[in-house]
Amino acid sequence: MYSGGSIERSRVRSRLVDSKVLEFLLGLFSVTFNLEAEINTLPFVDSESTGAQMPSSSFETPTQSSSPLLPLECMIRTHSHAIMSTISSILTGSILANSRVTIWPGFLNDVLGLLVPKVNLPVKDEYQYFSVDEGDELIQISPDLVIRNLSVLESFIGLYGICTDTLRLRMLDYLEKLASGHEMNRVLMTQAGLVGIILKKVLHQIEGLEQLERFIKLLEVVGNYSISVAEAKYLFKCLRHYQTPQSSETDAPLHSSRSQSLNRSRSQSLTSLQTPTRMSRRASASLFDSRTNASRLPFYYDMLLKSVLKLFQRKEPDLDMFYFSGRNSGLLLPTFEKWPTSGSGYSFLCWIKIQEYPGSVTESNTGIHSSDRVIWSMRTGSGDGVELRISSNLIGLYVYKAGQEYSLIVSDILLLPKRWYFINVCHPGPKLPWFNEPEATIFMNGFGRATGKLPYPDMQMHTLNRIGATGISQPLETPTRRKFFGREAVSSDSIPDVGDNLTPGRSTTHGYGCTSSFCGQTTSMYLFEDILTLQQVQSLYDLGPGHCSQFKVEDLASYPDVGKVLFDGSLNSRIVLQFYPTATKQGSVSFACFDIGPRHSGDSEMRDVMACSSKCLQTSVHAFGGIEVMFPLLTHLNYPIESVPSVGFKLNPGAGAAVETPTIVRNARLTIFLQIISLLLGNDVAHMERFAAVQGPRVISMMLQQQNLSLVNMKSLDAIMALDKVASEVSLLSPAIAIPGSPLSSLSDEIQECLVFEYRIWAVTEGSVQLQHAEFLNHYLLANIDAHRSKYGVSFLLDTLEKYYWTVAPDYLNTDLQIKIMASRPDATFIFKIRSAILSALSDLILKGGGIRPDECHRLILSLWTCSNDSVHVLDLVNLMIDFCLGFASNAVLETFLANSGAMEILLHLIFKSEMEQIRISVLKLMLVLMKSNSGKMETKVKTGRIAEQFKCFFSVN
Repeated sequence: MYSGGSIERSRVRSRLVDSKVLEFLLGLFSVTFNLEAEINTLPFVDSESTGAQMPSSSFETPTQSSSPLLPLECMIRTHSHAIMSTISSILTGSILANSRVTIWPGFLNDVLGLLVPKVNLPVKDEYQYFSVDEGDELIQISPDLVIRNLSVLESFIGLYGICTDTLRLRMLDYLEKLASGHEMNRVLMTQAGLVGIILKKVLHQIEGLEQLERFIKLLEVVGNYSISVAEAKYLFKCLRHYQTPQSSETDAPLHSSRSQSLNRSRSQSLTSLQTPTRMSRRASASLFDSRTNASRLPFYYDMLLKSVLKLFQRKEPDLDMFYFSGRNSGLLLPTFEKWPTSGSGYSFLCWIKIQEYPGSVTESNTGIHSSDRVIWSMRTGSGDGVELRISSNLIGLYVYKAGQEYSLIVSDILLLPKRWYFINVCHPGPKLPWFNEPEATIFMNGFGRATGKLPYPDMQMHTLNRIGATGISQPLETPTRRKFFGREAVSSDSIPDVGDNLTPGRSTTHGYGCTSSFCGQTTSMYLFEDILTLQQVQSLYDLGPGHCSQFKVEDLASYPDVGKVLFDGSLNSRIVLQFYPTATKQGSVSFACFDIGPRHSGDSEMRDVMACSSKCLQTSVHAFGGIEVMFPLLTHLNYPIESVPSVGFKLNPGAGAAVETPTIVRNARLTIFLQIISLLLGNDVAHMERFAAVQGPRVISMMLQQQNLSLVNMKSLDAIMALDKVASEVSLLSPAIAIPGSPLSSLSDEIQECLVFEYRIWAVTEGSVQLQHAEFLNHYLLANIDAHRSKYGVSFLLDTLEKYYWTVAPDYLNTDLQIKIMASRPDATFIFKIRSAILSALSDLILKGGGIRPDECHRLILSLWTCSNDSVHVLDLVNLMIDFCLGFASNAVLETFLANSGAMEILLHLIFKSEMEQIRISVLKLMLVLMKSNSGKMETKVKTGRIAEQFKCFFSVN
């Protein structure tokens, strides 16, 4: 009745959607027929016959050998396909998502045809119906297919729960290929909230590992493009553990709802259908609940957690964009009474990302190559004006005057698809009235690529003004409607497919049409009434595609790098037009884009142009807790996980036995958590400041100490060191990015204290891990002696030996700590190896660090006194002292040792009180070294002589 794209067609379509006509049509399929009963009630069927038959006058009935389907079932499929095809030609509203339909492969393909009409099969004649499973084969999704009826997407996914395993895999495969193909599909899926839809309607109904893998693949493709705050919040909600229900119900698995027969009569309403009772998970009252005996993780947890890590690894920044479909699309700019508005010249600039084009042809009657796409066009009714065009290998600025075309071309470039380019043209006005060919310049990515003489356009009324297209009057080619529905059907009310077969059609009218349309994305777009300097162009390029401002003087403080080059106020006064994707408004039929420049020249109409956003997960988590949302993941390290439901069955949560999580999987959970924290800290100042403010390293350390740390290994240490590296960079940058006194400056030190050197974590890991950690500390301390000796030097290493690697437990240890250490303490072989590695680190620290310091010597002597009951520890320290004294020719260690009060008295005490003969022998060796010392200081000799006299007296008495 109405031509495609007309307002009348849009209004009729809106009324059909509002009146639920389409839902009613699809609701017809919600009736599950008892085919045998229905056939027997037909007047032309003999109830006693073995096979159902229809009169040959009405239908051409297939024989039993040619079709496995009953005649009535064939008829149902035929009419369902016809109704689906009819809906696909007019649909823009929603369909009944939760209807109980009779699902077969051909039906699923028909619903996909609602989403992407180009995949529809042609409809058969009126009295011919499907005699076999026609249309059931797998549809090949090509990269150039674009979603046309976006409102069908949620309904299409809503059929997942009542599909067979094969059809579920097919559905996920269709969606993943559509998302991975044309970028427009990812834009549309983001607009429809696909991530949230599949998390709510698909994830908990998955049965089998293959379904889960395809689900994760689809989630990563769409979520990596963009994810909203609500979707991110629900994503983390899906990672929560749950408490098993306290009931004595049977442990037998429940059949899925699709395996149960759900028959109802035609008179029953859609709402009267009784579905089986579903067992819902009861989430834990607290995410920090550490009770593992009743807590489990959902079967998809580990794969979904890895997917979350991949979403955090996205490197592209958040971006708001205009998306041009490429077929009769563009921004229709307001009319300019006089343009160029100034004799000083004009400049146009924008960021663009090109979408891949199909094979190009030459359009008839115009001579314009179809691969040439117009970025910006200012034309008069007579055809005069300016256009900026691009193709895969050139950028051209064209000026039209008096029926002549003049151009400046950059042809030695290659514009690759799916990459951002900064395009800028500057055309100065003529300096003298009789000189009308000034030099124009084309810039790309901040550099001038071509400069040449180009006539300056005449100042006059420009009515055909476009961005992303040209409005010049020429034959417009539109898809041919050969049939009302079928494979060639194209719904003109939605985004067209790239690569549609075109035939000559109607012509545009001035002020309405868009031809030679650009296909791709743009961000900020500016039109200035003067030319820009090279320094200004380069500064604009450095700001990146996400920047948008009016270059006011008061904004100078926010952009110190570009300074007064851009924010001196001169650019603000020269802005003629300025557009940004967030300044748009959606109407009942069309979209409007506002001019946000200081002059507000007027609104622009958006023709097949969408304002969309690409948001990353790192940004989304700011809205519901920031980096602290990640901390509860640490409580899941040791939780068991439920088994993956088998195909055709759904386990009652808590009824079946949980699968004990292997150590390698638990370690992977910790590693992923640390990697996520590193990614958040490395890319966002707000996350850095929040992590430091809440003492994140200390919180992580305390939560780890509440877990079974047998899962910690050297991969965990690698992740911690990667986190420390990021924190070190943050600490170095803190003076520039944070206020004075900010905790960012000490973030790296806190990570080292609470994670790297925290032996309350490492001393309860496996013995091999403890040994490797001790060896790592040896190398790490030697590489950073000056930075770490004061805090993690002799005193720290001696404390570690006394508290964690003793051979006789000291009396002063905390009871809880001692119990925890004893529960995971390695055997004696590992204890001696670990002690040897720590003593080696202590020895290297002193010998290669310039000798022992007085405070270190005092701590060493104190350890000999307080741990005198630990003979192995005392013997190790005495032998270490002998090595120190013999290792320095200057006797610096000896002088430091003798200068310490009580040193010789402790040695004498060990000689006469120790029960271990090896200790007495070693102490005598140390005494001999002291007696033979050639110290240059007289007071040292005197003190040595006095000690010798005391030794003789003490020895004669005993």
